[in-house]
Amino acid sequence: MTREIQVSDAELEAVVARALEQIDRGDTEYEDGTYEEGLVDGIRWLLGVTSKPPGSED
Repeated sequence: MTREIQVSDAELEAVVARALEQIDRGDTEYEDGTYEEGLVDGIRWLLGVTSKPPGSED
């Protein structure tokens, strides 16, 4: 089974840019989250399971 990414290039680039800025600052928006939780959230967003991009406000 092949799945397609369900977000636009612009949305994906914005999320990556925000993450790279956090890395450059040595900071995180996810003090309480694990790497694995972030990975699952990102993949669900890419596949269109959720419309909320990683790091968006609840």
